[in-house]
Amino acid sequence: MAPAPRSWLSPRRWSRPLLALATPVLLALSAPGGAAPWLLPFSLAPWAYVARRGGRGAFALDYAVGMVLQLLWVYWIAAVSGVGLVITVVVEGLLFPLVGACLRGPLARWPLALALPFAWTGWEYLRGVWPLDGFPWLLLGNGAAAFPPLLALGAWVGVAGATMLCAASAGALAELAAAPAERRARGALALTALAWLVALSAGALRPSPAVEPGPAIVVVQPGVPQAVKREHAALDVFAGNLALTREALLSAEALLEGGLQAALLGAPFAPSVPAPFRAPALGERELRELAPRFGPELVAWAESMLLWLRPGRPEERGYRRGELAELLEDRDRRFDELFRAGWLAGGELAERGSSFWCGQVVAVRGESAAFEERNAALLFDRALGHRPSARYDKRKLVPGGEYIPFLEALPFSEQISGAIRGAAGYLPDLAPGERSAALELARRGSDGVWRIGAAVCLDNAYEDVFREATGLGADLHLVVSNEGWFAGSVEQEHMLGFSAWRAAESARSVLRATNTGITALFDPTGRETRRLRDAAGRDRDVPGWMWTRVPLARETTAYTTAGWWLAPLVASALFLFLFARGALALMTRVDRRRNASEARSAEEKTETAQAR
Repeated sequence: MAPAPRSWLSPRRWSRPLLALATPVLLALSAPGGAAPWLLPFSLAPWAYVARRGGRGAFALDYAVGMVLQLLWVYWIAAVSGVGLVITVVVEGLLFPLVGACLRGPLARWPLALALPFAWTGWEYLRGVWPLDGFPWLLLGNGAAAFPPLLALGAWVGVAGATMLCAASAGALAELAAAPAERRARGALALTALAWLVALSAGALRPSPAVEPGPAIVVVQPGVPQAVKREHAALDVFAGNLALTREALLSAEALLEGGLQAALLGAPFAPSVPAPFRAPALGERELRELAPRFGPELVAWAESMLLWLRPGRPEERGYRRGELAELLEDRDRRFDELFRAGWLAGGELAERGSSFWCGQVVAVRGESAAFEERNAALLFDRALGHRPSARYDKRKLVPGGEYIPFLEALPFSEQISGAIRGAAGYLPDLAPGERSAALELARRGSDGVWRIGAAVCLDNAYEDVFREATGLGADLHLVVSNEGWFAGSVEQEHMLGFSAWRAAESARSVLRATNTGITALFDPTGRETRRLRDAAGRDRDVPGWMWTRVPLARETTAYTTAGWWLAPLVASALFLFLFARGALALMTRVDRRRNASEARSAEEKTETAQAR
């Protein structure tokens, strides 16, 4: 008698998908900003258990898990583009079915503790570099930024080491759940535990890099809502930043961080200011007299804070080169009048011997001699009259937000451009920078310089931007960012996790200067040491400023020297293995067909001979 069909409400029908869908929930909870980072090593286990067993609809279930995870991770993209969110979910959700196919196919005989980190790391690496600039948003190991011993592995193998450890532990747990009595499952769990012990010991025993005091920097966070910033209210934005900067420069904290503590004590700088000296009893007059001697070496504003320096609206692209050049020259004159001569060279920063750093959109001549718009970070060095002395152009642009991929190759590109311009108010058409940069900042009281590795917003997610800047001699990294588009979302916490890994990998402090938050400092071990908060403890969507003297380390990590080698190595081994397995399967199939054909031919010959 045939078994009765299962009811739609049958627990057996829904047990597999519900168990598999526990993984995206666990990953969301253990990602940076999640409520339970300790769940990270176990988060892939429920899905891996289901994926290895396969069954009807396995690929579709894996794809559903991947898309749900992307929704939980990047739901905030909808604040900018619903279409962009759909594309991201559909494309990036493919990671799970690709890994699942490996677990059930070519790696089916491997222990999950080995197969899962091998397949996951390989496909995750490919997702991070292709297509376009890839999508390295929240690699599995990023959540390990909350665990200092794992974070310390960044100096050796980067975030890929944490990814492999977490995937291995999840695989071992899944295999143990599937076959608790098998010796292989218990052995895999024991080997994974040993790998964790070695990794945690290596991280815990690795000595923290020796640090020395670096430049005193004040970071200004204007807290400007993106809706206001999009109106191009440049003078209002400038006025708000300027008021906060003046407040910071005349604060008691400015004097302490700028060096007054050392002057009072006759002692070298100490990162933690003793309580009795945190608020000297000085009036406004004394503050104004002392401020020029103990001002910051650098004042940093956030990304694209100088909006009037845009080289023109998209329709101005049709100007002849001479006319556009005249337009830009006129805007340069306005900049000199309103900004450089009025404040930098002739005002507060000049009095305090401070340089200035800010993000802005600039116009530069490209290879074709035409003007290109680029999202840049500029340094206005006091030693050079506060003129733009060095510039870094953002390398990693946001698809759909800063450029439209393959727009010119699409049919009806002009109509598409017009529709985008009508909906967004502008056409995303920025050009990327070609290289990383370590911009030189003149040191106060000496002929030396500080070298600052520059990054703008999404650059923060790409290790190569920071690794290459460190190789160019960067003493610290400064990230300017505008995350007001995603106010109140977990996106800002994700960016903090990236910064922690970039600091640990390079053994260089990472200072974040943001428009609406989160503004923070990470020391050379990746530990967060400062965060801008208001009096109520809020760190987002609030105006304020943060003084800090950045700690510097001089050591060169193995990761800076060797680069991002672990993930590419695993990916190369995986794809070579898959290719070899595919080629072997193809040759086996051809041989079987040939043998079958030869057997049929021999039978036909035999039958023919017998008939004769």
